[in-house]
Amino acid sequence: MSIISLLNSTFIPLNSNSTWTGAIETTNSHVTILSTIVCDTSCILNVYQSSNGVDIDFTDTFNILANVETNILQIQIKSKWFYISINNNSITNQTYLRLITKLLVESTSYFSQPPLKHTLFTTPETFTAGNVVTNSTLPLKANSVSNVLFRNVMYFGSVDASVNTNPKLIFQYSDNDINWFSDGVSASFYKPTTGTTWQFAFQRSSIGVAYVRLVAQTTTTIIYATANLSM
Repeated sequence: MSIISLLNSTFIPLNSNSTWTGAIETTNSHVTILSTIVCDTSCILNVYQSSNGVDIDFTDTFNILANVETNILQIQIKSKWFYISINNNSITNQTYLRLITKLLVESTSYFSQPPLKHTLFTTPETFTAGNVVTNSTLPLKANSVSNVLFRNVMYFGSVDASVNTNPKLIFQYSDNDINWFSDGVSASFYKPTTGTTWQFAFQRSSIGVAYVRLVAQTTTTIIYATANLSM
C-alpha cells in the first residue's frame, strides 16, 4: 500500500543551475520513500529527513542521469518528517522533468527492472589514445548508504574503421571518480565482410565499484554509443 506525496512531486522543468524544493511533510507510519524521476539533463536529487520538522538529521544524495527511461530511488525512512529537492546542475535548461514520490507502508525492492538506457551521443566523434568517451562516465551507486546499485554495464554502438583502422576501447573503474583503473581487456568488434562500420557490445557484470567509463586506447572514431545499466 502506498500514497503519493503531492508536496514532493513535480512536473515543472528546471532552468540551468536552478533548484526546486518540495515541502516538508510527515512520514506517518510509512517505512519507505520511493521516488521515480525522468529528466533530460543531469541533476542532483536530495532527500532530507528530520525528527522535528526543522533540523536536518539525514540526507540522501542521488546523481540523476539525463535521458534515462526511469531513475528509481528507494530510501529507508529514519525520521518523522521529510522533503525533497532537485538541482539542475547542468548548463542546459530542462525541457521535461517528472518526479513522482510515494510513501510505502512496507519495504519492497523495486530494482528487479529492465536495463536503464543512457544514450552517450548519436553523431560521430573521434577520440585519441587516453581520451574518455563523451558521457561514458556513469555513477553506479548514488551514495555510500543507498541501496541503489547497478552491477551490470554494457556499452554498445559502432565505430568507423575507414580511417582509424585499429580502434580500441577499454573499461575503466573507480571508487571516487578521481583514481581510475582498468583490467586491460579491449572491446571486441563485429566486422562485416563488407564495409568499415564495426559494431561493439562491451559488457561487465558483478561490478563492485561506484563509477565506470569507456576510454580509447588508440585513435577511434565512434559513430554512436549507448550504455545500459542493470541490477
